[in-house]
Amino acid sequence: MPNDIDLASEDLQVLHVIHDADHAVTTTTVREQMHWADDSAQIRYRLDKLEDRGLVETWHDDERAEPHQMPPRVAETTDAGDAIADDHDDDRETLPVEERMARIEQQLDRMRDTYGTVKQRIVELEEEVEDHDEDLDDLAEDIRALRRYVE
Repeated sequence: MPNDIDLASEDLQVLHVIHDADHAVTTTTVREQMHWADDSAQIRYRLDKLEDRGLVETWHDDERAEPHQMPPRVAETTDAGDAIADDHDDDRETLPVEERMARIEQQLDRMRDTYGTVKQRIVELEEEVEDHDEDLDDLAEDIRALRRYVE
């Protein structure tokens, strides 16, 4: 079927990622599957285009929000989006092995970066917990000293 809805191939790729998921997906999840997306802004742009055409619905999911952070934007396909994705399933090209490998390597690089960031954050949080443990031990000792003084 020709692309008579005038969507760029990137728009269709984003639509397919959302359509293929069995739940609402975050912009980060979509970005991680797009070899051409350097940041979430590119995905937000595509989501806005798809939402303007009634192909996806987006919202901020409070249940997935981390403390002190804005809830992530999530997306699901509408019935119209599902129909377009189904109609364009045959349009998905079979990429040459070299390009598929390049995409996999890019995804792996992004995963390594994410792993490094998460690992560093875990180390930082462990250090903060140790600092708080020491503070709590000091506070407990002060409370015991006050009890001895009062008694």
